[in-house]
Amino acid sequence: MYYRRKVLLALIEKSDKKRIGKLNLQKLLFLFCQKQDKPVYDFIPYHYGCFSFQANKDLSLLSSFYNLVENNKKEWKLKTKEFFFDQLKSEDSMIMKEILETEEVDNLSKLISKIYKEFPYYAIKSKRDLNINEKALINKEKEKINSQNETTLFTIGYEGISLDAYLNKLVKNNISLLCDVRKKPLSMKYGFSKKQLQNYCNNLGIKYVHIPNLGIESDLRKGLTDKESYQKLFASYRIGLNEKTDELEHIYKLIKEYKRIALTCFEKDHIFCHRNSLSMRIDNDYNIPVLHL
Repeated sequence: MYYRRKVLLALIEKSDKKRIGKLNLQKLLFLFCQKQDKPVYDFIPYHYGCFSFQANKDLSLLSSFYNLVENNKKEWKLKTKEFFFDQLKSEDSMIMKEILETEEVDNLSKLISKIYKEFPYYAIKSKRDLNINEKALINKEKEKINSQNETTLFTIGYEGISLDAYLNKLVKNNISLLCDVRKKPLSMKYGFSKKQLQNYCNNLGIKYVHIPNLGIESDLRKGLTDKESYQKLFASYRIGLNEKTDELEHIYKLIKEYKRIALTCFEKDHIFCHRNSLSMRIDNDYNIPVLHL
């Protein structure tokens, strides 16, 4: 079992009566992760502050596949007698113990207020009624993001990062549209198949479009073992873009309308991804500044 899932189970185990409210768990998990050197989960700003889509998915699997927890109305309840807290690293068990001893685990309002005050970025998408102090802090965070309004073409890959970390990059850079340039937008990695990614983007106010004609057939990517083989592939791709004028014009129109858009594919390093060649072509044709995330 992934270690991060043991953290979830340990939080439920050590809470009162081995059950905990859904949002309470998210808030306590967030506070726990903020104290870790390498957080086991990333979080995004959402309707009631910090939220981890990955943690929510893990809980669903722990319920449906492992049968270790159950979803009872608005609570998560432990169904096993196994002890998970004892399986945590010593530093993590200390962090968890401190949080559970100092925070009011069952008081969701106080947990939310604490996070809004200390981590206002995570409240920028909040639907909760805010007091004057919260509004001031959150508006400052919004202003930081909205001040980034120069027309820019970004590129971003999801290799090696969680869905939540990926989405945070979009939010923090004030990206208003995500342009998926994969030929086939399917992924074994949670959150990155077309319908999933489109849904998560829409929930954050980010429009999603897919332009498959700008992707590369998967067969052409087989056998790429060194820099030279990649260079050959991308040289061929750049030549092929001469026949993709409609698609290139489509992206340019999207940039004019949305100002800050991002091209997305899998590879972490844009040098090993066709989105690099594509962004260079758009820059050359339309003089659009490019930034690789």
